[in-house]
Amino acid sequence: MLARLGVGTGPAPDFLPAESAFRPTAEIAGQNLVVRVAIAEGYYLYRDRFRLSTDPSTVLGQAIWPNGETHHDEYFGDQTVYRGELQFSVPYSGAKPRELRLTYQGCADAGLCYTPQTRVLPLATGESAGRSEEHTSELQSLAYLVCRLLLEKK
Repeated sequence: MLARLGVGTGPAPDFLPAESAFRPTAEIAGQNLVVRVAIAEGYYLYRDRFRLSTDPSTVLGQAIWPNGETHHDEYFGDQTVYRGELQFSVPYSGAKPRELRLTYQGCADAGLCYTPQTRVLPLATGESAGRSEEHTSELQSLAYLVCRLLLEKK
């Protein structure tokens, strides 16, 4: 066990902060919430440690998971885990949610297991996400023009 934690085996490994090791995003696609998590190399997430919630007027269905890999954990037993890129969907009914509260737990292969992490993710449709990118681009162009005008006046 001590070797798994890096004790007495040389310098301790550098672990990423949880928000860098696991980077979730979510969007609405039709009547589904689509959740994506970019998982850093050398890290993994447990499927059974995910929890999702949203607005009280929205009812979430059963998550649709991709196949994962089986991992034996000395505390949790045999678990399905994900590495690299994870994408799953959750059907919903009722009001269209504005945000998703996502809780998950993962570990580093080098021996560190993170406490459960909770993120509140804004939800956008693919169409409105595109408009948001266009709006950001327009604002950046406007800021550039204002800066140019200010510099020209000097």
